[in-house]
Order: sequence, then structure tokens, then C-alpha cells
Amino acid sequence: MLERDLQDYLFNHPDVLFPNEPVLEKLREVSIDGKRVDLLFRTASAKYIIELKAVPLTREHIGQVTEYYGRLRISSKENNLKMVLVAPSIPDYRKVFLEEIGIRCFEIPAIPSDIIELDRVRNDATAQIKREKAEELVSAWLPNQSSIRYDSLVGPVSRQSLAISHLMLRDSLPALRRMFAEYEIRPIKMTSSGSQDHVCAGIPAGFDHVPPFVQGGAWWAYAFGESEEMPKNDLPNISAMAMPWSFDLTVNAELRTSQAIVKARITEDPLRFDQIIREHGGIQFQAILKLERQPRFYFWVPLVSQGPGMWSAKTLLESCSQIERDFGTIRNSWIAWLEKNNRDITEAQTAHMNGRNKALNLALRLVRPFRDDDKFWSLPYDEQCREFVSECARLRPLIDFLR
Repeated sequence: MLERDLQDYLFNHPDVLFPNEPVLEKLREVSIDGKRVDLLFRTASAKYIIELKAVPLTREHIGQVTEYYGRLRISSKENNLKMVLVAPSIPDYRKVFLEEIGIRCFEIPAIPSDIIELDRVRNDATAQIKREKAEELVSAWLPNQSSIRYDSLVGPVSRQSLAISHLMLRDSLPALRRMFAEYEIRPIKMTSSGSQDHVCAGIPAGFDHVPPFVQGGAWWAYAFGESEEMPKNDLPNISAMAMPWSFDLTVNAELRTSQAIVKARITEDPLRFDQIIREHGGIQFQAILKLERQPRFYFWVPLVSQGPGMWSAKTLLESCSQIERDFGTIRNSWIAWLEKNNRDITEAQTAHMNGRNKALNLALRLVRPFRDDDKFWSLPYDEQCREFVSECARLRPLIDFLR
């Protein structure tokens, strides 16, 4: 398929990309502030730049497209200028990245020749329009303030904190992609303001005075890959998580596969790991027991929390080994306590907990915490976003070490 053929087809059939949304104006080979645009369509809601690629979308194209889109939005006088990218093939992780920053993506490997292919593209367009409308609804929940406040984000997830998480994820992505240029970045985010994970709001000293469990807070994450094929999410990622005690920016090993990788890498080179931790200077270590209470929802129980300078590769590995040896006792004690003291837990959830949790699931977290007195909360939003990106970049040596 030639790019010219695709351009001709879409110019004559704009309804493929805009089903149920009449195109009021269409232009081809137009210039916007000296930049050539393949196609330009205007609907009642927005003006759309249509960028065409005749070859499968590569990592290099991502940089070109995002820079091109950013410059056009800055230089254009249009308040509602959007972009649509069309290519024969777009890997899912690249599509997720582009759609997160507002670029619609469509795979059209050949000029559609039957109703099945036409329906596929139109259904994809309809789904993207629905996602954009849902995101607009979430954006309407943003608090009316010039910066993000601690109490607007930290605590059980709410509509406001969900909206903040989407905003921060979107606005940090382009800069993080540049800073982690050797990696593919796949954004991950919450889609609902209801979290069924529950976190024990403190480090239990015993079972006489256990802190309460509270609903999990808002979170978002960046998964990292290398090469042309994005691996499964089995490597530690960078997560931003509103916990009961602080807003945590975390190199996060939440899955068992990533937990095993963390322990293996540290065991292989503990001296290098300790050097990275010392050079950063502000990293906590946390080990959090995850007890599944129903499929894919958990009670989170902090078992270890050690502040900067109070732990090392040796103590981290020793803590993990001790918890592994005592897991049977820890598991049985916590399940019994939860059954007795948690009024909200159902009989089905109790049965599920007893039937599951046979193997240890110990989330390992290397944390840069933002507490309520951190200077971060006094900054204007644009500076908060830059500071957040800078703190993510300071975690880069850990991502490189644990890959």
C-alpha cells in the first residue's frame, strides 16, 4: 500500500475514521505554520491532523510524531487541534503511549476491501471516541486549584485523586520518554475511582493494636521494555502510589516474577546495588505482604519499612529470607485476624483467602516518599510536574540495574 493510495482513500471516505460524526471540512497536503499535513479534517468538535505512515510504526516514529504534534499545537492558533495517526501496523505498547498523550491510532494494513475490515476500523474509532469522552469526564473531576495538594491525592482513591493521577501520567510521559530514550515506556493507569485493594495503614507491631485497613489510593505506573518486542510486565516498574502514610514514588516489584528478579539481581551484585542506593540518598525499603481476598484484589500488610541509610542489600535479602521462613505462621495469623476483625469480609472471600495464598506474595518497594511537609506540595503545578519527572529520572540507575 502506498501512502498516496491511503491518503486518497481516507480523503474520499472520512467516515471510516469518524463514524457518526460528520466531517464538515476536509483538506489534503495543507501547510500549518510551514509544516505539511497529509490530511486535515474538521468536525463539529475539533480539527484533526491526519498523519499517515506507509510502514509499521517504529520507536523512531514515536519521537517524530510526538514532536511534530507538540509543535503544531504550540504554533497553531486552533484551541482544539487533535491528531490521528494511521499506519499498517502499530504495536500495542506504542499505541497505548500515543493514545495516552491524546493521539488516536489506527491500523490499516491495506485499503479496506470488505465490510469486515471496514467494521473493524469503524469499531476501533467508536471505541476511541468513547475513551476520550470518558477521559473528559474524569478531567472534569480535577480540583480547582493551581497545584496538587497533599490531601487531594493521598488517602483512599476518590474522583479527584483519580483525575490527578490521569493528569500527572499524561503530562509526565513525553519528558520521561526522552529521559528513558533507550526503553519503550508503557503507561498503566486506574480506570475507576473504586479500589477494592485495602492497605493496613501502618507497620503492625503485633495483633493487639493493629492499625486499621483503608481503601487503596490512586496510582499510576510506567512499565519499561527494551528492543522491538515489549516484554510482559514482569520487570520492576516505576509506580506512583497514594498510600495512607505518604505519596510514594516507587521502583515497584509487585508481581512474583518481578520480586524474583529484584532478589536475583541484588544477590548477583550487592555492592553495586548499595552504591546506587547511597548515591540517591533518599530511598526507603518496604516489604508488603499481599493476601488475595478475591480474584486480583488484596489486603496489603506492611511487614518491613526501613528509612534511608538504615538498610542495605544484605538486610533486604535477610528480611526476605526471614519472611519466607516464617510465611506459614504469618499467613495463618493474618488470615485468622482478618476473619475475626474485618466485618466487611464475606464468607466467600474468607474461603477464597484460605484456599489461595499458598505461596508468598511479598511486594518489594524502593521508595522515594513525598510526605505532607515535602516542598513538592507548595510548588505550582508545572513545577510539580517537572520535579516529579526529575525524581523519576533519579530512579533510572535502579531500573537499569534491575532490568
